Amino acid sequence: MTEITPEENCPFSGKPGWHLDKRVPLTLIAAIVIQTAALVWYAAKLDGRVIALAERVELVEVTNRRQYDRINKDYTASLTTANRLAKVEGLLESINGQVTSIVTHIMKQNSK
Repeated sequence: MTEITPEENCPFSGKPGWHLDKRVPLTLIAAIVIQTAALVWYAAKLDGRVIALAERVELVEVTNRRQYDRINKDYTASLTTANRLAKVEGLLESINGQVTSIVTHIMKQNSK
């Protein structure tokens, strides 16, 4: 087995290296060039889609954060409202008890 040294593959050494044979059809070369161009175009288009989707995901995340903050704010406000309502209910029960005792007292006064 013979070893191939780098000098043997050099196009300037005068020894046979890689070359394009005339038997390779021009249509094959054209097909390879067209496929390569199509692959580059497809990759560029795919990259554009990925960038557009990344932007949409970022926009959705920002929108979701805003909605979460608004829901959290509304929830906090509803808790505050519930606490206030409980206080009002307590005050109304107290007032109702006082009015009942006043009415009872007036009824006793009138019955005498």
